[in-house]
Amino acid sequence: MYARLPDIDYALARLPQATPNTGPPFTFAYARTALKYGLGMLRLGHGDKVLVPEFICETLIHPMTQVGVAPVYFPVSSTFEPEWDAIETLVTDAVKAIVLVHYFGCPQDVSAYRRVCDRYHLKLIEDNAHGFGMVIDGTQGGCAGDIGLVSLRKTLPIPNGAILHVAAASAAEDIPALPAQPVHVRWKATRRRVARKMARHAPRLTQPDYTSQAAFREAPMPDWSMHQATWDYCCTVDPAHVAEVRRCIYAVWDTFVRECGLEPAWTGIPNNAAPLVLPAYAGNISQRNRWFHWGMRHGVDVHSWPTFPESHTGAHPHAMELWERLLCFPIHQEMDGCALRRFLDSRRECL
Repeated sequence: MYARLPDIDYALARLPQATPNTGPPFTFAYARTALKYGLGMLRLGHGDKVLVPEFICETLIHPMTQVGVAPVYFPVSSTFEPEWDAIETLVTDAVKAIVLVHYFGCPQDVSAYRRVCDRYHLKLIEDNAHGFGMVIDGTQGGCAGDIGLVSLRKTLPIPNGAILHVAAASAAEDIPALPAQPVHVRWKATRRRVARKMARHAPRLTQPDYTSQAAFREAPMPDWSMHQATWDYCCTVDPAHVAEVRRCIYAVWDTFVRECGLEPAWTGIPNNAAPLVLPAYAGNISQRNRWFHWGMRHGVDVHSWPTFPESHTGAHPHAMELWERLLCFPIHQEMDGCALRRFLDSRRECL
């Protein structure tokens, strides 16, 4: 099946040891936990507000709620660029920071965000959860903000893993010792099986309900650290190679969806992108849902994103309109571009 990650089976060997957070970059099981402690490093808490794009996953809001920070939502375009004029009207004395999201691993204009931060004395929170391997001005994505988040587990075949970059030096005691998330992993065997499993394209028997905003709601998670074994594995990965392969797979999907009458979110992606998926728009919600069924029939994980915060219901119609047309086509670095092209050419049915 063409999934978002290689099809990995985790074995019964427990690896309980956590990575020690003795200095930046700090490591966690999930990027939402990294954000929680990053907000603390920025000294943000009760009574403070943060500008957040309205097209956002609820999991980014959980840590803000936990520390008492209130999100103030600003609109974005269909290409996920901020509506800067709207941001100008939302800044108040209580607003202390703004969140930059590199949607789906395509870099945003960091300099434009910086200009707003300088004008209004805001902190920049860089969310690069989607873009492991992205490079901005010669450095890895996630390093341009006052704090920056990178979610390794969204790109790599690992059970958990996220990084918090901090621009200013922070004391190690800002991060308490956290337990490792209890998971089961087998490293060498799983990596050997990836190529064999990706040669099979078995369709799903049941499809996740990608048509419902209520289908994937998550409760806030405990604070966990990254496994040491996970970190050790990540240190063997070449981010530049991962990004290059993913851009090649993106190009295959880009050609296919255009030929099928869909509209990719971008006319192209830059050479410094590390695409998580290919986002494309259907003409309407009915056409989008037919693509979900197409994916189910052919073993392709065509999915929706994101699950909005519950407070969005009825309050952000533009964001909902984008969500109702958006399709995400899967990418990962174990895919073979030529095999994917042949696979898609054999399934060009009319939708």
